[in-house]
Amino acid sequence: MAAFAQSSTTLESLTPREREVAELVADGASHKSVARELGLAVRTVSFHVWNAAQKLPGDGRPSVKIARFSHLFQSSDSAA
Repeated sequence: MAAFAQSSTTLESLTPREREVAELVADGASHKSVARELGLAVRTVSFHVWNAAQKLPGDGRPSVKIARFSHLFQSSDSAA
């Protein structure tokens, strides 16, 4: 239960745009396809991915860290 509460707090620390980008990356989208879908520059997507990954616990490449938490994005969307 404590792990879930910590995970919820972690997701709440993301800005709305970081969360939006992270959800798409967690679903397997490339930075280029996220940029196209959201009307952003690829560099901006990379920036949001990096920032979101910094707020998530653990080590590894930003996209990999976000993918590790993909189940949290999905469970919080269904709870909303």
